[in-house]
Formats: sequence, structure tokens, C-alpha cells
Amino acid sequence: MCECVDTSATVHIQDVSVEAFRFVLKYIYGGSPPNQQDVLKYGKEIIEAANRYGVSSLKLEIERSFIELRVVDTSNCLDFICFAQENSCTALKEYAISYLIARPQDVMNVSDSA
Repeated sequence: MCECVDTSATVHIQDVSVEAFRFVLKYIYGGSPPNQQDVLKYGKEIIEAANRYGVSSLKLEIERSFIELRVVDTSNCLDFICFAQENSCTALKEYAISYLIARPQDVMNVSDSA
């Protein structure tokens, strides 16, 4: 026999944006990753949430999307290296480091002027 459950109860989830958590839930229940536009807009937040809630397959999907979309450039290369290190994104970290190795002067010139 099923017990009655209060479905009006609110669950507060902190340190994750509503949008990022929505993508995690959609992925868990539907299996489809976010589209390119959403990856560009919320990708880092989704990786952090997926990391926090142990949804490693989603984290890998977003990481792969970042690489395929070539989001790393001279203005954000160092940030992506740090982000990838903090979130255990091995492939993204390798990609960002490869970008830095290929264009060290360009990346350093941008970071010097910031």
C-alpha cells in the first residue's frame, strides 16, 4: 500500500543555479545533453552541478562539447585551465593546455593587458 506523500514540500538546493540543476535533472531522467547554445551559456555551471551530484556522464558530455565548440581562446585559456583542474575535467584541461602551448605569446599578451 502506498503512503501519502506531501508533494507540496519545497526542497532547497544551494550553490547551483536553477538552470544548471534543470539540465542535470533533464539529463538524469531523459538522457539528452543540453544543446550547443545552452552549453555555451551554462556549460561551466552544468559541469559544476554534475560534478557535485555525481553525474559524470553529463560532465563528460559538456566537456566534450566545449572541446568540439572550440570555446577556449586567448582571452579565456588560463581560466579554462584552472576551471578544468578544479572540476577534474581531464580532456578539457589537456585541450586548454595544448591551446596555451600552441599560442603562448598571444595568451600571455591578453593576460598582461587584463
